[in-house]
Amino acid sequence: DQFFDFQEPCLGHSARPLGNDSMGTNCSATMVEGSTCVAQCKSGAVPNGVFMCLGSRIRLKSVCPGEDSVTIGNKVLFTLAAVASECPSPEQLRTIFVDTLKVNRESVDGVFCRAGEEVSLSGNEAIVAGLPTAHNLIMGGELHARVGAAAEVLLPRVAQLPDGATVVGNHFTAALRGAVDYLGHVKQLHPAILVPDQVIDFHKTCRGNSARPLGNAGMGTNCPATMVQGSTCEARCSSGATAKGTFVCLAGKIRLESVCPGQGFVTLGDKVLLSMAVVASQCPSSEQLRTI
Repeated sequence: DQFFDFQEPCLGHSARPLGNDSMGTNCSATMVEGSTCVAQCKSGAVPNGVFMCLGSRIRLKSVCPGEDSVTIGNKVLFTLAAVASECPSPEQLRTIFVDTLKVNRESVDGVFCRAGEEVSLSGNEAIVAGLPTAHNLIMGGELHARVGAAAEVLLPRVAQLPDGATVVGNHFTAALRGAVDYLGHVKQLHPAILVPDQVIDFHKTCRGNSARPLGNAGMGTNCPATMVQGSTCEARCSSGATAKGTFVCLAGKIRLESVCPGQGFVTLGDKVLLSMAVVASQCPSSEQLRTI
């Protein structure tokens, strides 16, 4: 048996609290498997969500939102161990989980894979792999279960991931084999865990004073000082007329335009707004991104 359980403690300082009211965490320097901690709020408020140590990794989020906003829901956490030649990329693994578990891509979060120590393969395994050694992997993720009924469906499906005798397990191992050069056995490190009332989304507020009305008949806006995700406001017109268009707060930024045209002319139409989060060395220029 080439598996071993990853029960090393988690490092508490790797827990990163979110929100403009946070001032660190109450996480201990080392955390044992299954232990939890939370963000500490400057205002003394109770934080949203917890950090949890699972598979030697800090999981979930804890937030002191202050003026920011959060979306709360239930989450299912799972962790798998495998022997394989290498880790698939996070996007490959996320796609495998989405396709195998038959869930929306937005429902899968916190996907990770970490390669541990090398293990020697037996003669037959080495021949099949074309390699003398492979790695112990630990991988997992989080599923959003926004209602109780969804959680009841997700838990048994996740439990079947390492079981090749089930449709779910057979699909998962086949997809994983297609993403790596060699895959040995797969097992659960712990039963899937349902954790209620956790942070699903965190939204920075927008500053209402960054909304700039257009048109020669404008006299400011009706935007509040801080705006929560998805809220709108508009220009105020000196003539009492209704402004054309609205401002909307999305991902911490004021989007769209609002105009009091007066004697000017405005062209109206529908717009599609998109926001993406990316990890990269730097931003491309505005022109590069527009061309992309």
